[in-house]
Amino acid sequence: MTDLADSHAVIECYFEAVREHYLPHFDRVRQTKLFVAPCTKELCVRDTDRHYAGCSLDGKSIVCAPEMADLDYHHVIGILFHEFGHSVDYLYPGEFTLGPERSARRRLREDVSDTQWIRWQKQWDKRDADVIEFTADAIASGVAGAPIVYGGPCLLQNFRTGEARPHGLR
Repeated sequence: MTDLADSHAVIECYFEAVREHYLPHFDRVRQTKLFVAPCTKELCVRDTDRHYAGCSLDGKSIVCAPEMADLDYHHVIGILFHEFGHSVDYLYPGEFTLGPERSARRRLREDVSDTQWIRWQKQWDKRDADVIEFTADAIASGVAGAPIVYGGPCLLQNFRTGEARPHGLR
């Protein structure tokens, strides 16, 4: 698909459908906006063969490459569930940690002392790239009710065929 408006229209349908899955659990995703943009000097989510989307660090923007509109339905859904997982993680900073078998555990601010919350926030800020990615997958899997997996030659997210995210995948 070469037309940016057409790509945006296709991706937006998926974006809204995935957001609807998240809204009953995380109302802050109403703030998350979709941007479909080709690579520029300032921004390029399509910097490798496996990158089609990214989420801003405040969780309020998901940017997709126009080429994502040409992907199989299962990959578009998997990628967007993953990116909304990042969005939730960033919109609710410090509330998520990885539990057993890479499951997402939510910790609420009102359940702990100020001192404990500050400790958790500092630890959350220091997470490595793998923990950030595993957390997004864990949140996505919890919302979808199925494990997100990585398949195909580029190891793209989906819910059909593949394996758990390998360590070090970027």
